Amino acid sequence: MEWRHSAASILCLAKKMKLKFKIAGGLLAFVILLVASCIGYMFWHAHLPSDTASEVFFQEHRAELNTIITSVEREPKIDFVSADWVGNGADANDPAHVACAKLLKRLGAQFLRRDNGAIEIFFWGDGCAFCHDSYKGYAYIPSESGILKLATEVRSLDDKSLPKGKYAPIEDGTYISPLIDTWYLIRWECG
Repeated sequence: MEWRHSAASILCLAKKMKLKFKIAGGLLAFVILLVASCIGYMFWHAHLPSDTASEVFFQEHRAELNTIITSVEREPKIDFVSADWVGNGADANDPAHVACAKLLKRLGAQFLRRDNGAIEIFFWGDGCAFCHDSYKGYAYIPSESGILKLATEVRSLDDKSLPKGKYAPIEDGTYISPLIDTWYLIRWECG
């Protein structure tokens, strides 16, 4: 009788241990998957269109892009406009910001920013708090703009033509490629 009792308690203990191992194994697998996903997402970057496709889009929408530039140049207080979110406070009620946001949204742009005299309109790309940000679009760069000193001019904005980063697919920075007159293709990488 005693041996049956100890065999039953051993069997019960074995079942408990098996359950604990299953739970611990499941948690370990979840943690490994979560860490691998986070690391993979950090090195993932947006799939941006080729320079040729970007140039075709530019030619098809050049008039609308010029309209946006004209409206932004008339409003020196415009520094940043999101197509989805105009802003808060005074910007949310500012007719110039609202009109610019509507134009951007109609064209399919994500956001516009004024940087060192240049007006940059980004159409493609993605970013997040813990991954590498990668955006591509067009920059209107007048000759007096300071961005020409800060950006790196390259022949192509395709991944293989840009310097590889230590912790990201592309080295952080602003890269430009001439399009026509004062228009450039622009790629902004930020990790």
